[in-house]
Amino acid sequence: MTVFRTRPAFPIPYLANGVSSLAGAAWPFFAPFIAMTGSFVAGSTTVSNMMFGLFQFGVAQQIGVSSSLILALQVAGAAAGNMVAVSNIVAAVSTVGLTGHEGLVLRRVLPVNLIYLTAAGLIGILVALVLPDQS
Repeated sequence: MTVFRTRPAFPIPYLANGVSSLAGAAWPFFAPFIAMTGSFVAGSTTVSNMMFGLFQFGVAQQIGVSSSLILALQVAGAAAGNMVAVSNIVAAVSTVGLTGHEGLVLRRVLPVNLIYLTAAGLIGILVALVLPDQS
C-alpha cells in the first residue's frame, strides 16, 4: 500500500502564506530583519540563508514581488547579522585582546546594524515599487 502525502512535511508554505497576508507589500522592508535574526542566532550568513531562503522566496511569490529582490534582501540582512552574532563578537574581541568587552562592542555595533538594516529595507521597498515582478 502506497501512502501519498497531500501536505508538505515542513510548514514553510503555511508560514509564507501567513506572513504575506500580514505584511503584504511592506515585506521588503522586513525581509533583511528576518535574515539578520538568522545569522545572529546561528553566527553564519550561510546558515541564515539556508534557514530563511525558502521562506523568503515563498513570501515573495505570495505578495507578487520579485523573488530576486527578496532573496537579495535576505543575503544583505544575513550579512548584517554577522556583525552582531555573539560568536563572531567573541572571536573578534579575543583576537584583538579586548576579552571581557563583548557587551561594549555589541552596544557600539548594534546602532550601525539597525541603520544598515533600515536602509536596506527602505531600498527594498523603493525597488519593489519601481520594478515590477519579472519572475
